[in-house]
Amino acid sequence: MSQRAIGVAVGLAAACATNVAVKNDTGKRRAFYEDEEAVNVFPGTTTPLDAAASEKLGQQYVLEGVTVRTTNSVQNAIKSARESVVGAFRCAENWLNNGKAKYIESERSVSDTLSSLHEKREDLLPNSIYIAVAGLSGNIFARNRGPIARFFVPTILGLGAFKYFLPHTFSNTVGLLWKVEQRTLPEVAQQQVSAYNTAHEWAKKVESSAVEGQHRVSSGLESAKRKLASASGLNLDEEVTKK
Repeated sequence: MSQRAIGVAVGLAAACATNVAVKNDTGKRRAFYEDEEAVNVFPGTTTPLDAAASEKLGQQYVLEGVTVRTTNSVQNAIKSARESVVGAFRCAENWLNNGKAKYIESERSVSDTLSSLHEKREDLLPNSIYIAVAGLSGNIFARNRGPIARFFVPTILGLGAFKYFLPHTFSNTVGLLWKVEQRTLPEVAQQQVSAYNTAHEWAKKVESSAVEGQHRVSSGLESAKRKLASASGLNLDEEVTKK
């Protein structure tokens, strides 16, 4: 570019700047702060509110440097909602805590009960295997039988093995089942007690009758022996010796 062209460009730029400055000087400046009193301000910003407007807008609070206005109805609604949520949360928490406590108590009760059933002097491992083998053997023996035999034969053999190999544990288990039955089915338990007492009394009567009959037979034989001895003149009480 030639020096002449550069000079023309500089001259045009200076002329434009001169025209802009002249236009700004001829115009009237805008006054931003002269009519401040004529501006309609919002009540409560620069001027205090009257009583009616303050009642409509509600009470004023300053929270963390921020001015907040709220009415009593809004406060009551928010308070009620907050209390409802907190109450529901507390109810759910109490329900969960109660359920957890019941579960822990049940687990502890079951573990204590199982530990109290086992007699420490009896070994579980080999004896439990023997009991399982007895039950399976009963199942094998009764597999070609009817449904009643398939149910009772393994049960009887298993219980018999349980009674034989773990006698004290078996007694503790029977006692626990009896207590549970008395607590849950008292009428059935009472009927069983009555049946047991009746059977026991009948067994005692049978035993006493058998003993009495044995005594009668013994006394009859003794009487016949004496009569025979007196009639024959033999001494039946004398021991026979070999000559």
